[in-house]
Amino acid sequence: MASHRFYIEPDAWDEQSLELTGEEAHHCRAVVRCQVGNRVVVFKGEGSEADVEILAFESGRVSLKIWAITST
Repeated sequence: MASHRFYIEPDAWDEQSLELTGEEAHHCRAVVRCQVGNRVVVFKGEGSEADVEILAFESGRVSLKIWAITST
């Protein structure tokens, strides 16, 4: 089970392609020190969250692979 959670703005939530940007991307890479292949949870604060895998770190963003999306 993923142990780290990251926020994605509701207007940036796209169930076909999720990514972390800005401060959340920085927090994921530089503060928490996640690695490619790690599983984390992303949420939008409106009842949806997704179990995702980190695919790549790019300039200012983190690419994610979606494994499951749930409504809470």
